[in-house]
Amino acid sequence: MGSRAHPQPKEARQTLASIFRSKQFSGAERRKRLLEYLVEEALSGRGADVKEFRIGVDVYGRDPTTYDPRTDSVVRVDIGRLRTKLHEYYSGEGRNDRLQIELPKGSYAVSFQASEPVAAAQDIVTPPISFPLVATLHTEPDSVNGHADPPQETAAERNWQAARVSSPVRGRVWRPAAAAVGVLLVTGSLVIAVREGARRHARVGSGSLAIIPFVNLTNDPANDYFSDGLTDDLTVSLGKIRDLRVVSRSSTSHFKNKHETPQAMGQSLGVQAILEGSVQGSGSRIRVIAQLNSTVDGSQIWSDVFDGDQMDTLRLEDRIAQALANRLGGSIAARANRDPAVHDLLLRGRFFLVQQTPEAVLRSMEYFQQGLARDPRDPECNGSLAAAYVYLANMGQKPAKEAVLMARSLIRKALDADPSYGAAHLMLGYMIYMEDHDWPGAELEFKKAVELSPNSPDVRNNYGAFLMYRGRFDEALVQFSRGREIDPLNVMPHANMGSLYSFMGDYPHAEGEYRTVLKTNPKHLFALVMLADVLAYEGKYDAAFEELDRARTLMAEPGMAAAVKASLLARQGKRDQAREILTHLDSIQGAFYMQAMAYMELGDRDSAFRFLEEAYRAHDGNLITLPVNRTFLPVHSDPRFQDLLRRMGALSSRKTFSRE
Repeated sequence: MGSRAHPQPKEARQTLASIFRSKQFSGAERRKRLLEYLVEEALSGRGADVKEFRIGVDVYGRDPTTYDPRTDSVVRVDIGRLRTKLHEYYSGEGRNDRLQIELPKGSYAVSFQASEPVAAAQDIVTPPISFPLVATLHTEPDSVNGHADPPQETAAERNWQAARVSSPVRGRVWRPAAAAVGVLLVTGSLVIAVREGARRHARVGSGSLAIIPFVNLTNDPANDYFSDGLTDDLTVSLGKIRDLRVVSRSSTSHFKNKHETPQAMGQSLGVQAILEGSVQGSGSRIRVIAQLNSTVDGSQIWSDVFDGDQMDTLRLEDRIAQALANRLGGSIAARANRDPAVHDLLLRGRFFLVQQTPEAVLRSMEYFQQGLARDPRDPECNGSLAAAYVYLANMGQKPAKEAVLMARSLIRKALDADPSYGAAHLMLGYMIYMEDHDWPGAELEFKKAVELSPNSPDVRNNYGAFLMYRGRFDEALVQFSRGREIDPLNVMPHANMGSLYSFMGDYPHAEGEYRTVLKTNPKHLFALVMLADVLAYEGKYDAAFEELDRARTLMAEPGMAAAVKASLLARQGKRDQAREILTHLDSIQGAFYMQAMAYMELGDRDSAFRFLEEAYRAHDGNLITLPVNRTFLPVHSDPRFQDLLRRMGALSSRKTFSRE
């Protein structure tokens, strides 16, 4: 963050006043009181003596004769929330504060840091939509073998390198779960990203780059697969260069065929350089023109022309990646043992897979299977074919159980051929905790994925989701923050931040996040349903039912909307109306978990547990939210709840929330 500071009380209190004026602390009187107490204790020299018990008595007015921090978690919960809000503040409004207040993890004592302001050009701007979990298998990079000294630099290159030194970085297959009202992510995505404590987790000395989708100028739309594939492969290959942040394709795709200036794109993506290019062709020959430009003044850093054979696009991609890596001070190994024909089939298959329609996915599978006919061990073809099975199951085109078995077998083949295939470890981890309820085993796979693919937003975000469902909110924040850096133009992070706020009981902030999503995509089903739930918690029932009506028109399963409505009616106190709806839902399998929530709202615990058991038998993916779903707080000590968590392998979840 910077050097340790020992401010005068006046300066520290002025900093505190600035924090209290921010949106993160607006209306949060208890949070302000807590932070003010910690700051004053630090200024008086008593910071090291602050303990949980003292805070409970001094700040929250707990009776010192009866207060037991082991059973009353209010201090731990609010400290975690305060730490999260400080992270958010210093990644946004407070990024240029000279004096910053830090609350180290594992401590109740604040410290002060003197920090240099962050250049505005490096700010991470708005966020929006990440590929689903399965799409992470499409673009896994090869490993990097060391680094090379960069060639002689032009003036623009010197500016680029200087910027690098000074800038911080920033079942249904499966029925993926959402937040408190269950799983409704239409794309089948688990990705979650939240705003970072950016400065605290920044990697000083790193550069940043965005690769804009290459333009197909061959006059043949059939060659789109190559220009798109080239963009994907360069993104993940260059992402392996140490200390280089490469923005995710899902963010850069917003600029495809937009003709924006490097400065404008750099401002939106929060990067120092933009790579653009085009693909031209004549007969079997292909020409790629690539150009790297500074986002500070638009000046050219590097450019080159690459000619190759259409039947050997693999070698052409490797030459381009190696040339760029050399210019950026890194090194990338050529894929010498890869069959060029298999690689071409992989690119063609990916092109159709990301379209996410049943017809396109089936067509993609044909290409992957052709590739595997040539090389049955090819890891990327196996991984991408597994992804295709997942897509088909999510679309209702293939039985979930069959899809899981096929996908799992293919992932195992991919890892047997290439144990360093990070995205395959990610997908296997997801299967292990969703299907096997083996949370420790799943975390091992997620950690392996992070180790192998640290610059994959999907790896970071999905591991963050796993941690969030375990109740480990601070750890989830770190993963979400890194994912957001890599994928800044993504609306999904707002929805995910809404989920985190919902789990923490901070409904006003959750509402704000969901409204941000809907401003960009008014038909975002997940955000609509979650906004309805949050509005009901805030007592805004008319608005809640309006949002739910909008969501109902988009749902394939009407029982889900009815179950959510019953839950909201019960919360509103309209118990008879809620029960009337629930009497017609008993046979609707997809709504078991939602019905359990509705019965909890009614206070009918026996019926709630009956439907939780139905959800468990149906392998309902919503159950992963159970350890952190606030609706079930009243039954946490019930032996039936504990038994269900045990069978789910979730007993070790840390409850980082309370009824407060």
